[in-house]
Amino acid sequence: MHLVSLNITDLFVSLWRGTIHGSKSDPTEEPWAVLQDDTWVSHGAEVARAASFLPGSYDRPPRNIAEKISSGYKAKEWMTYFYGYGPAMLRRTLPQPYLKNYTKFVAAGQLLGRCVISRAELVRADQMASEAETEFEELYYHRDPDLLHHVRPCIHGVGHGAREVTLTGPLPGHGQYTMERSIGDLGGEIRLPSNPFANLSERALLRCQVNALKAMIPGLDDNAQPRLPRGSLDLGNDFVLLRARDSCPRWVPACEAAAFYWFWANLGQQPIGDEAAYSLKVRKWARLRLPNDQVARSAWKESTKPLAKLRIARIVKVLIEGRAEIAEVRYFCRISPPDSEPDATVLRTVALVSVFGRRDEDLFDDLHGTVWLAPYEGNAALRVVDIHQIQSVVAMVPDSDVSIDLTKIDEPHFQTGENYFLVEKLGLEASHRSGALETIVENEEE
Repeated sequence: MHLVSLNITDLFVSLWRGTIHGSKSDPTEEPWAVLQDDTWVSHGAEVARAASFLPGSYDRPPRNIAEKISSGYKAKEWMTYFYGYGPAMLRRTLPQPYLKNYTKFVAAGQLLGRCVISRAELVRADQMASEAETEFEELYYHRDPDLLHHVRPCIHGVGHGAREVTLTGPLPGHGQYTMERSIGDLGGEIRLPSNPFANLSERALLRCQVNALKAMIPGLDDNAQPRLPRGSLDLGNDFVLLRARDSCPRWVPACEAAAFYWFWANLGQQPIGDEAAYSLKVRKWARLRLPNDQVARSAWKESTKPLAKLRIARIVKVLIEGRAEIAEVRYFCRISPPDSEPDATVLRTVALVSVFGRRDEDLFDDLHGTVWLAPYEGNAALRVVDIHQIQSVVAMVPDSDVSIDLTKIDEPHFQTGENYFLVEKLGLEASHRSGALETIVENEEE
């Protein structure tokens, strides 16, 4: 935890701010010291405004880093800032050699932060980390003893990450987060103030014995599944529709009806008549719980709330024709094939989504896959997808040149034609396994 979320992040930001002293030269005059004065202030404001675009499952959103960096900036904030925001927000500020070196560290960190990593991804992470380490020394140290203090042990620690995975398994499984979580759980079980360490040892021993018995006899693990909220609908395969639900089916606009028409046409069940004449009624649902325990929301309900008081959670990564795309969920619904009687046995649960435009492939490749930049296309890119195509809830954060006024109650959440960049939660799989994701509120959006 300290290596990826505190040590490396502090080193880079201190270099970019010109606050690492110890050399004969002025650190603020170095070519990499670009986050100073008004640039640093405006960068902090950009970080702060992005909070509304991060789902609640991303934990604590980064605060204004220019104001709060010395006020207990949390590890989660550092990780989202450094591995999520940084490559896109800093690409116009950092000189190219330093930007590309930084994105190699980010690319390696994103890969090594997975609970499941393929051999090819592991090879790429090792390559990125090794190249980043060598380039860092050439850029920030360039064999000058006066700058030796810029090369801290954490820079070399990253280069060992891929090799540690081959020896001990994926790093999230034995990082400090796991240890601190265990220490917190065991500490919470201590009730007597006397002999705290002896009590802690006994609680740890008892925990190990219980875990060993459950591993040998799985039937002893009687952890009941959490009760679903009232009015929810279990769809199987760990997908659950959650309220709010519309009071009755309603006619949809022509642009949405066309998306449903092509959904059935692509399945070989084309409705009778042409696209312009097709119409239907749907009963909308507001939320969907995914197998990873994230809750995908929808524009149907979120768009009624001011942007400043919202954590947008309706942006999803979805597989369309075998290709990963980013889309905004308009609403969920259940529909039956055209020209058939409504029957629960043939209903399909789908989502009407607005797919973001094609990402900037040149930028994506140039920055080692760390910046997915795409325009929001609104009603021009409506599409209906089966819920099983939805992979996870993600964030699309406005690019630096997108104008946003959070003081306006009617400020649009997404602006058609403007660019947004993707931010995925680092360690999402680990959060799912620990149960540290969203809590479903019983009466939410009723």
